[in-house]
Amino acid sequence: MNPSKNVVNLYTYMLCPFCKPVEYLLKANGIEFVRHELDLMKGEHKSEEYKKINPLQKVPAIIEDNLILFESNTINRYICNEKIVEDRWYPKNPAKRAWIDLYFDWHAANSGNLFKYTYAKMGWLQNLTLDDAKKISDTAFQDLEKIFFSKFKFVASDEVSIADLAVAWHLKGILSLGYEVSDRVKVYLEDLLAAEPGLVDNLDEYVKQRIQKFGL
Repeated sequence: MNPSKNVVNLYTYMLCPFCKPVEYLLKANGIEFVRHELDLMKGEHKSEEYKKINPLQKVPAIIEDNLILFESNTINRYICNEKIVEDRWYPKNPAKRAWIDLYFDWHAANSGNLFKYTYAKMGWLQNLTLDDAKKISDTAFQDLEKIFFSKFKFVASDEVSIADLAVAWHLKGILSLGYEVSDRVKVYLEDLLAAEPGLVDNLDEYVKQRIQKFGL
């Protein structure tokens, strides 16, 4: 768990859809990093050692020299600001950047509802039926379409950005569990994979590993 010097240290878990966007952004832009795998099923993120890195005891987190950051969208914004990346990921244009920030604010407040069906299907919710969870997800997806997909080709832009990375693994996961989305969301995913082909194998492998681990 000790960080390497002069490089980004990423603390992650292979089945975490919040970790995958950070790892993908680093790889897609050729940024060197050291991967530190924490097995959440074994509680490795609950150790006193890791608590010093992230007091919330969640993944992902990064250490770079004296900087420690956590929360995936904050990490990805830091990477875009600090490293050499394609401008589309987090444009320097204030208006374009503001829409990505707006989505992240919405995502922070609504992602739990957006993917409520996933949590219920995986058996992580004890006091909510699958039908009720689906209704909550349905409403959140409708809001996503009305607010963002009605304006842009992708989540918060007409080019793929870090906002799309925040959605991609969650969306692939919920679809693989049998959740039905609208035609607009289907077209979005098709366009996303066509524009960012590196995601295809990455998303498929994520689902494959989840099925191997949990049987779903």
